[in-house]
Amino acid sequence: MNLSNFAAFQAAVQEAEAVGDGHSIWSTTDSDHSPSHRGSSLYSSMSDRTEAEAFWDANQAPAMPYSLSVGSESSLSLSRSPTLWSQTASTALLESLPPEIIHWQETMFEAICREQEYLTDLRLIHTIFIKPLRASWPRIVSFYATPDVLAAAYGGSPVTFLRPELDTLIDHLFHNYTELIRLSEQLLGALLERQANQPIMSGVGDLFLSWAQHIVPIETYAANLPLASYILEVETGRNPQFAAFIKECEDNPLARKLGIRHFIGRATSRFPRYPLHFQEMVKRAPASSPDRTLLPQVTQLVKGCLDRVNLQMGQASERLLITKLRNQLQLAESDRMYLGITSKRRQVLKVGTLRKKSGSPITLFLLDHMLLVCKHTKRGRSQTQIYYQLYRPPIPLPLLSVQRGEDSTRASADPAGHGATAYPSPPLGGRSHRASVLFSRRPAKSTDCSRPIRPMSFMPGTVTPQSDSGVTDSFDFSEAAAPLTPLVGRAYPLQFQRLGRCGGFFTLYAASAPEQAAWIESIGRQQQLTLSSLAQQVSIQHICDHTFRATSVVHCATDFTASTGQRYILVGCDDGLFVGSDRSRGGYLKITKLKNVTQMHVFAEFNQLLVLSDRYVHVFQLHELEQPQLWDRLKGRKLSIKAAHFSVGRYATSRPVVAFGQPKSKQTTFILARPLFLSDYNKRTDDKLLWSTKEKGRPEVGLVRLLEFFVPSDAPGLAVFRQHLSVPCQETFEIIDVNDLRRHDSLPHPGDPSFADLPPPAELGRPLLMSKLATGEFLLCYQSLAFFVDKAQSRSRSNVVIQWEGRPQHIQVFYPYIYAFDSDFIEIRHVDTGALEHIIPAIGVKSLTLPDSDVSNARKATYLLGAMQSRIPGYQRIFQLPLAVQPSDTPGLNGH
Repeated sequence: MNLSNFAAFQAAVQEAEAVGDGHSIWSTTDSDHSPSHRGSSLYSSMSDRTEAEAFWDANQAPAMPYSLSVGSESSLSLSRSPTLWSQTASTALLESLPPEIIHWQETMFEAICREQEYLTDLRLIHTIFIKPLRASWPRIVSFYATPDVLAAAYGGSPVTFLRPELDTLIDHLFHNYTELIRLSEQLLGALLERQANQPIMSGVGDLFLSWAQHIVPIETYAANLPLASYILEVETGRNPQFAAFIKECEDNPLARKLGIRHFIGRATSRFPRYPLHFQEMVKRAPASSPDRTLLPQVTQLVKGCLDRVNLQMGQASERLLITKLRNQLQLAESDRMYLGITSKRRQVLKVGTLRKKSGSPITLFLLDHMLLVCKHTKRGRSQTQIYYQLYRPPIPLPLLSVQRGEDSTRASADPAGHGATAYPSPPLGGRSHRASVLFSRRPAKSTDCSRPIRPMSFMPGTVTPQSDSGVTDSFDFSEAAAPLTPLVGRAYPLQFQRLGRCGGFFTLYAASAPEQAAWIESIGRQQQLTLSSLAQQVSIQHICDHTFRATSVVHCATDFTASTGQRYILVGCDDGLFVGSDRSRGGYLKITKLKNVTQMHVFAEFNQLLVLSDRYVHVFQLHELEQPQLWDRLKGRKLSIKAAHFSVGRYATSRPVVAFGQPKSKQTTFILARPLFLSDYNKRTDDKLLWSTKEKGRPEVGLVRLLEFFVPSDAPGLAVFRQHLSVPCQETFEIIDVNDLRRHDSLPHPGDPSFADLPPPAELGRPLLMSKLATGEFLLCYQSLAFFVDKAQSRSRSNVVIQWEGRPQHIQVFYPYIYAFDSDFIEIRHVDTGALEHIIPAIGVKSLTLPDSDVSNARKATYLLGAMQSRIPGYQRIFQLPLAVQPSDTPGLNGH
């Protein structure tokens, strides 16, 4: 084989190009602007490629192991040249060589032939595709990517260039293919020169070693391959003229019935084969040949490049996949922010199609932090553009449970399409969220599990499935576009459960047992990876499992440390007051004869325990609780104060106070009092003494009344601050000035523009807690969301709105975290950012600790007490939750 083989190809290529000049022409859109993701360096590469193409147009001499016979345009044919070295050598030479040398020469000859074929395919990119595309008139031009799409996919900033869009299309499809051609030409030229000078080649290791030191262009090309594949699919799918042009190019005899994807992916399919050739050449080379040491060095260089290629292609594919999802998923902008889908950390880990019982396909996208359950829809004249609508609310992975259904059962077609449980729509959202397809403000009229939920649909006027340039961008997941086929025979059910306000069960069916297992494994693995460092600090610690029956509801709990250092835990329930040690495993003992204990609080500095039982307040001495022999005789002291609830806090100069509330006739009367030592009591200036104790050997303690007032609402409690009181009413928080009870305000202020983007008060749910933060701000917590206000009672941190995943009944703030108790889980969020940090699933969970609005007290706490359903049927479990004091070092689970 020698250089004369090239001359036979030149005339045929020139005639084939003449055929290409006669392509039919179409035009779709024109644009003077075209995007790029590689910055200004693209100009030089475009210039280099144009010069190379001009040179090839004038000097067609591609190397290839074919000889061509050229007749008419329709009778172009190819015949293969010799592919064995022995076919090119004389008989005398072959007889003079040992078989080992012949085999060695054959391996080197095969490497040259493969390089010739590879270079031929690279040169045919210009001959078959690029030159006819440039020669067409009017231009075959179409939009294929927006600057923001490319910027998002490749981590750069949007840049628009003033140059023909056709150049950009060629660059994105074939990228730096001219550099690959030059690299291959240099290698092949050196190999052919040595072949011509040495009938029996002494080795090729030095030539490949020189080549391997300049293979960076292959990495660059490979990193662009996912984008090239995407652009080709989008362009051919939306532009039938371009698709017809590609089909005509592929029908060219020089293409050998190979599609354009073969030529685009030729470099990445060729490159991994080099180590196989090197391995065979080393195996056949004589022991004295330098190739024995040179080729292994080349192999290491190539494998290192392969590792980098695989990494870059994987990263590019991941970036492109999340970009496609962003473009195809129909969401309002507010919903995109909630999903965190615009975050640079987002990844699509798994995509697949499961089916409902009726056979309808449902596409699942497993992201690094959520599972999206979608239905696909087709648009466009040819119905080839695929978009996705949320079929279920997005499921954060900590809120997701998935398991196999019953053993593989036979599924039959369901004409009604009943295959999933309906979710009640959550009453969450704001004025800026009216277009949301994730959250509905109106609760579902029915939660009948026999009725399938209506798929969440695209709402006109909120977001259009178009990119910034006005042209749609879609990616067709072939599985998602599967037709409706009823399930027949054996099916493999997967049961999904979502905790929280959008919670419920639904069942989808996999096509096989391995697919069923793959989804369970993928979701479980990612759930473990998403656990933040906070999850290692915070976990439920069981205290008591077998004392409190479910028929005697547990309402409250608190703890205190005895003079001996022993920590005791007090639990109040319908049956009365119980006490036990945090180290005891034998159960808790009942003390006193009180019933219906609903609230408790320990004033450790005054040695007092306040207990609310049957709407009356009782006071116990803590030192008596330290003596087990007195437990059966404890009576406490019943005060004349009648109350439905009480709250504690610190007032004025950090003095502890307690507020007793008694609702009556749509209003609540509050009595604000403070405990003190009687030595500090002044009869002239202080109000009347509600209660006092005198015990030999101990300081005398009393409870003095401060003030009394009422609010025209049924208030469940209040929060005490230095100068103000906050009363959660039906829809708002009433802020009362303790120095002038006639002065009060409502939060949120109806006329304050800073609250304009929040939902109306009626849609926020019940007010739960107002807590003062170390920054001087206040956190207002409702059942649906929470937000911040400043000292002037205006909205602060307008970009932070905490939207609960559940519908909490209790909220506790222990800096730097917020603990929201839904009936099915504990939701932990960072108080500064609102980011979801951790989810602790628990059935029937609730907080037993009395909320304290004072930041200093919250900082001193180390445990939070709660109750949940016990593993022992018919019992309640008492647990403690250690409070994390250090912020988590990982991003929030929702991507913020």
